[in-house]
Amino acid sequence: MDFLVLGALTITHRGRSTAPTAAKDRAFLGELLAHPGEVVSTEHLADALWPDKLPADPANAVQVRASRLRTLLRSLTDSTDPTLLSRPGGYELSLGEAGTDLARLRRALSLAEEEKDPRAAAKILREGLALWRGEPFCDVPQTPCVLERVAHAQELRLSALETYADLTLSAGDVPPTLVAELTELADRTPLREPLHLRLMRALHASGRSAEALTRYERLRRTLRDELGADPGPELRELHREILTSEPDTPERAVLQKAGETPTPVETAPGRARFGNRARRTAVATVAVCLLLGAGLWLWLPRQDRMPPEAHLVRPIPGDRSRLARDVTYPDGSTVRVGETFVKTWQLDNVGTVPWRDRYLYRQWPWDGEDLCQTEHRSVRVPDTDPGGSALVSVEVRAPVEPTRCKVYWKMVDADGNHFMPHLSGIFFDVTVVR
Repeated sequence: MDFLVLGALTITHRGRSTAPTAAKDRAFLGELLAHPGEVVSTEHLADALWPDKLPADPANAVQVRASRLRTLLRSLTDSTDPTLLSRPGGYELSLGEAGTDLARLRRALSLAEEEKDPRAAAKILREGLALWRGEPFCDVPQTPCVLERVAHAQELRLSALETYADLTLSAGDVPPTLVAELTELADRTPLREPLHLRLMRALHASGRSAEALTRYERLRRTLRDELGADPGPELRELHREILTSEPDTPERAVLQKAGETPTPVETAPGRARFGNRARRTAVATVAVCLLLGAGLWLWLPRQDRMPPEAHLVRPIPGDRSRLARDVTYPDGSTVRVGETFVKTWQLDNVGTVPWRDRYLYRQWPWDGEDLCQTEHRSVRVPDTDPGGSALVSVEVRAPVEPTRCKVYWKMVDADGNHFMPHLSGIFFDVTVVR
């Protein structure tokens, strides 16, 4: 018999499965599973099941839940061996030959650390990680003891995935799912540097160095804002390695000649942008000559500016996109002056063409103190197959004076060429107030 807690609470035995249907029954079993092999007192169980107001007879109410669980367990097996034991003053879930998926994940991590063969260790961890079905104890009332087990399970998963990433990357093998799994957990644990280190390595090894650099810059800002600290030495060294492996741009060459170390983040497709406004201005000035007078455009009055022309107009047969919804800050939202917010869209691939290496690129209007500012001129669109959906987010800073900001974005490739030029772009439209 197996008790599965890495997801919804489930009991399985020889291909059959069941689960408590009542919330109090799930709470009773969950509390016992949070103390495997231990006697849990009737008083503790009553407090966990009825935290706001105890029933008139707590001991009898707990006994009713115990009887219901025994009936449920007997429905799966003909064995007379008791699994739920009555003990003086409480109850014990005696697993015996039964087990939990949480215990198997813990065992997989332990076996992998002892295994001498890296490939065998990676296989053990992959099997352990495959036990994860969702948030642990996700349908169990969240008592303090259950929350402690949830945190323990999440830490085990993080450790297992980091070790698995080390093994596969050392072998020069990046499984297709690795980047997605690392990205999911990195987004959930924005301050966990070891996880971000593995994600950057996996992105770089997959040929997605620009995304790795963007991840570094995002982590650097988060650490600075939350902890007042910089990334650790391993992350800084990896950042330098990725930078030196990327082709030099004219702007980067100028900075290197001046003895400065650029800190690029992903902006206009195929370009590097620098996090300091004064540095950006200096780079733009030098680029006047290097880019055949493009700097002249920067000095035109804002109302005369137009978005850069695409080098290629190529609607691809079957290539279609649909704005499914504004996930955050729907059009017409109100934000405060100087506020930083993250606008997120959901885009549906309703065509027959897969989306690969695509970006949303900010269109007209671009700059101005009275406009919403975005540090990135472009954001990457996750690779999306036909019928799939992608969430795309952009960090926006509102101006310091009340106004209305409506900024358009369109899908382009890495060279700035428009996909679907015949379709309208998407936009964020907010009202800025004091």
